[in-house]
Amino acid sequence: MRYRGHLATQELKRSTMTTVESAFGAWLDPQLGDRALDAITTEDVEDPMRSVAAAGVGSKSIHNYFRTLSALFRFAMGKKRRWATANPAG
Repeated sequence: MRYRGHLATQELKRSTMTTVESAFGAWLDPQLGDRALDAITTEDVEDPMRSVAAAGVGSKSIHNYFRTLSALFRFAMGKKRRWATANPAG
């Protein structure tokens, strides 16, 4: 994914990269990975979040998942990319 490649070029702490990879592996890829970014709605984001919370995932992890998804959409909405027109995560 291009976003992961972008992150690799940033000077991020190892813990930040671990959090991002965890968010993708545990929630984002399984729940939304086969969808086009511009087809993901707010409901598509909120429904799985409720499921994750109901499964007992901690609020900090849920917050991290949400922030990672929001950052992905901000990246996708960049002037050079325009892969998405809205950010359903924020």
